[in-house]
This record gives sequence, structure tokens and C-alpha cells, in this order.
Amino acid sequence: MRIAVTIFICVSLLFRQGVSQNLIPNGDFENYTLIPTYVGQSGKCIGWSNVNGGVGWPYGSPDYMHTSGLNGAQLPNCHAATVDPYSGNAIMGFGSFSGFNPNFREYLSVQLTDSMIVGETYSISFWITNGRPYHSAGYSSDRIGIHFSTSPLSQVNHEPISVVPQVEIAGEVWDTLWQAVSMTYIADAEYNYFTIGNFYDDANTSMTYQVPSPFSSAYYFIDKMAIINIVPPLVVLGPTSICIGDTISLVGVNDTSYAWANGLNPTVIISTDSMLTVSPTSNTTYLLYGTYDTVSVSVNVNLPPTLNIGSDTSICPGDSFLLNALTSNASYSWQDGSISSTLLVTQADTYWVEVTVNNCLVVDSVVVSYILLPSLALGNDTLLCLGDSFMLDATISGATYLWQDSSSTPFFIVTQEGLYWVEIATVGCTITDTITVIQNGTPIIDLGSEIVICDSNSVTLDAIYQNASYLWQDNSILPTFIVTESGTYSVEATNSCGTTSVSIEVEMIVCVCLLCIPDAFTPNGEGMDANDRLYIFNKLKDNGETLEDIDFKVFNRWGEMVFEALNPSQIVYPEGGWDGTHRRSGKKLEVGVYVWILNARTMEGRQLGPVSGNVSLIR
Repeated sequence: MRIAVTIFICVSLLFRQGVSQNLIPNGDFENYTLIPTYVGQSGKCIGWSNVNGGVGWPYGSPDYMHTSGLNGAQLPNCHAATVDPYSGNAIMGFGSFSGFNPNFREYLSVQLTDSMIVGETYSISFWITNGRPYHSAGYSSDRIGIHFSTSPLSQVNHEPISVVPQVEIAGEVWDTLWQAVSMTYIADAEYNYFTIGNFYDDANTSMTYQVPSPFSSAYYFIDKMAIINIVPPLVVLGPTSICIGDTISLVGVNDTSYAWANGLNPTVIISTDSMLTVSPTSNTTYLLYGTYDTVSVSVNVNLPPTLNIGSDTSICPGDSFLLNALTSNASYSWQDGSISSTLLVTQADTYWVEVTVNNCLVVDSVVVSYILLPSLALGNDTLLCLGDSFMLDATISGATYLWQDSSSTPFFIVTQEGLYWVEIATVGCTITDTITVIQNGTPIIDLGSEIVICDSNSVTLDAIYQNASYLWQDNSILPTFIVTESGTYSVEATNSCGTTSVSIEVEMIVCVCLLCIPDAFTPNGEGMDANDRLYIFNKLKDNGETLEDIDFKVFNRWGEMVFEALNPSQIVYPEGGWDGTHRRSGKKLEVGVYVWILNARTMEGRQLGPVSGNVSLIR
């Protein structure tokens, strides 16, 4: 796995670092066997090698430089540039490519102080620069990478080592000042060796001319190299706010050694397990000591809210009752799932609510029942005959009364029609009942005066009276009677107040063509003859009678009324007449057969109709 990284001026790690050992020995190059006296003497720096064991041509020989060094190994003015150590007195340098020696590579390598652990994350950091202001190698290059291995790498002379670096600086590197390089790597093997340099040939390396120099090469100085196992921070997991009486577990993670203490007695260890179970009764701080770190956690102990939604109670039928659980900064859950601070009770049941404040929950309940009241019935609405009276009895033991007239006795005498009500107060509740009394007499029946109707027609006699029973002359008992022939007709109407008997004479007469209606007309708009409109021709005057009222209607085949005449001047010839248009829209109606119905009355009292017939509209 190869990781590209970017150079940063400042580095900030999210994990605890510095408490673990640097796996690179002598990473600041301060320890040496001898002061370097010339270039290519990297082996004088304790622990470091150049992977080929040679010095000078044809070997790739990285350089160890010191402020006390000699010749080209002396700082700050060494053989490649002017450069001060980032810290201390010594640095290392290597070439990443050479313009006059194809595929010339130099590598720095060191054995780690301990094997890397598979799966753990390591921080890799160092400082790098090209130096200033004079440069013997004035190019920048990319492909500066790090390769981890389980055994030392080998370079015969100066050729590129044919391995793939696990981490690599992204892009070309060039700066006259020191730059910080920081990267992380998750070990996938138990690596023991670290090697830095360019592991690619010239064809796969990018180079850029930066400043004038005698050699077309790229050269880099490094200092303060470190590889550190990143240890995740010691963390305590668990709730930090509880209710009094609760038991909680605090769990330490990211370490192998744990020691717990109460913050009031920090030297007294109360547990060495990763988990600590406690039941504090007040706010308490706990300390956890790890291998490298100490953390504290404060547990806040909250008191449950005070809750009282009332005592068990009984209410009157039809009443409602408001339960109130209002508590500051609380949430609510009633037995029906509602979440308001109040609940309206409308029926008997057991009601409960959970109130939560600061994660502390308290429950209260109340039983609501309805009072069983005695039944009260003033009775159904009733009739009162003229001159009669009756008593309304609302007696209930131990009750008080209020009637509609403000009287307060258990009884009320009704002598006339009206709306009567009473309110009864008993066992703390109020009962109300109402009755409507209609005053009535014997039935009043009016069948009318003598009736004369046309033959082939009929007339309905109406004796309807509220709450009455009926007996006609033929012993039928319906409230109406249909007459189809001449005769005397009588009915007895009976109710609780008495019986009324009435009778009427009905005469059937021949009505043929007393009011004559044609069976066809031609409303063509010519106005040439009487057939241009539909008229009724009055022949009553031939019998010495005078037409007084008329009701004439015409319907289409769908039952819609298309014409209506309510007085003789609208239809009796030679006035009015129907011109074959719709009575509302005025549109001409289509050719067809139309139905008419006629009712009429003479000044002499003769009733003509109802009679009906058809008329054809022809154009």
C-alpha cells in the first residue's frame, strides 16, 4: 500500500502522541562514532546506513553533516548548499536524482527500535529543505518516499531499489526553508527497517529546474525523523447525568491498565477493572488512571420532579375533568400517548402520566369515576286537552328542585301548553329534564263545501289532524279518502280529547269541451289563424257560467314544465296562448307531443279538473 502525503508547516494530531517511544533511533542524528570529515560518511551517524555499504563512486552515498564537520560535511556551508540544522548540530542529506549519472539514487536506512504492530497506526514525521542560497543541485523532484521492510534493503551500487514505498510525499518538493512533513501509516506487517529516498527510475520521476547550479540534480536535507505509534486517548464512556437512586456503569477504553478513584480521594483506588459501577447520591467526579494518561468524568445527580395530578375522584355524568401535570422544563407521556402537560377526562378510567425532567422520570396516576345518578323522566312530549291539567312529578329523595318558573317543589301542575323543565340537585350533581306540552281540543276537520268535479276525474278528501284516528263512511281508517263518483261522504276524527264528525256532497258532471283544448297546433309565427298558438276555448258561457280561476301547465317528455298559465288572460282564446317556446329561455321547442294538466273554477262554484291530455307541436 502506497500513501501520498502533503508537506505541512504546522502539524496537529487528533490523538495523544509523544507518550510512545520513537521507533527511529538517533532520529535527530546527534549521536555519532566520529565527526564527519567529508561527504558520503553517513555510516558515522550511529544506527544509520546507506544500504550498499560503500563510500564514494560508484556507490550511492548519502551525507552526514555536522556543525563541527570538515570539508563538504561542515554546516552551515556544506558541499550542496547553505543550511542550518533544524535543531541540534547534525543533519543528513541524499540525492533523489542526478542529471549527469542516469538513475543515480541515494538512500538512508535504519533499523527500528521495535517491530511495527500489524493494524496499529503510526505517525511519521521529519523536516526537509533544499538549503540556501548557493545550490550545487538546483532541481526539485517528486517520488520522495518511505519503504518499510522486515529485513534490510540492498543496493548494489547506485541504481534505484526496485520496491514500492508505502508512503510518499505528493508532488515535487522545493523550499529553501525547513518544512514539516507529517503522515500516518497503518502497519500491515511486523516491519523492522525504515528506508527513505526515490525508489523510481528517471523515466518515472518528475524534475523541475529551480535555481542555477553546476549539477542538474535534486538534493534534500532532513532532520528530526520520528516514527511513533499513535496511542488513542484514554476515554471514559457512560452517562454523565443520572437520577438519584440510579446505578450507572463508567467504561474506560483505549488502554490496557485502568485504576479508578473518587475525585474526593484521588489516591484511593476503588477499582482496577475497565468498568466502574456506581450509584452516587450527589454530584461526583471520578478519576481514571491509565498507562500514560489520567481523565476525569463528572456525574451529575438529578432529583426527580415533584408530581401530583390529584387524588382519585368522582364527577357528575356529562362533566369533564382536567388533569394537570405541568412541571418546569419537563416532557410528558400520558397513557393514551398524548404529550401535553394536561389531559381532559371525559369518561371513567384510570389515568397516568410519565413526567421527565433532566432524564429523571416520575409517574403518577388517578382513578376517575362517574357518579351513578337516579333516573329522572318527566315523560315524553304530550297533548293536553282544553280545560284539563296534569302533574309533573320529579321527586328524588334528598334532592332540591328548580322549575322553569323558579318554583322549587318536587311537583308541577301543567294547565296550558308550553316547554317545561326542571333542574334537580342531588349528591353534588345536577339532573335536567324537559317536556313539551301541546294544548289540544277535539279534532278540527274541514272537508270543504260541496264539490263539483268533472267525470273521469277524482278528488281527494283530507281529514288529517294531529294524533287523530279516522273512520270514513265505508269504514276505511286512512286520513284521506279518494272520491270517484257522486255521493255523500263522511268521516269521524277522534283524538284523546274527543270526536268530530263532518260530511260533504260531491257531484260528478260531464265536462266534455266546456274548456276545449286542441290536440295539435302549428306555431310557425305567421299569425294567420288561431292555430298559430295553443289556446283554451271557453264554452262555459254557453251554460250561463263565468270562468273565474284557471291553472294550466304543459310538460315535455322528460317531465319538465315548459309553459304555465295562472289566469284566463294568459291562455283563453283570443288572449295569451302558448307559442311553442320555453317559458324561461324563450327558445323554440322541438316538434313532439307535450302533456297538459288543467284545473279551473267558475264563479258559480263549479270545480273543473284536474284533467289532462296531449297536444302535438307541429312546425
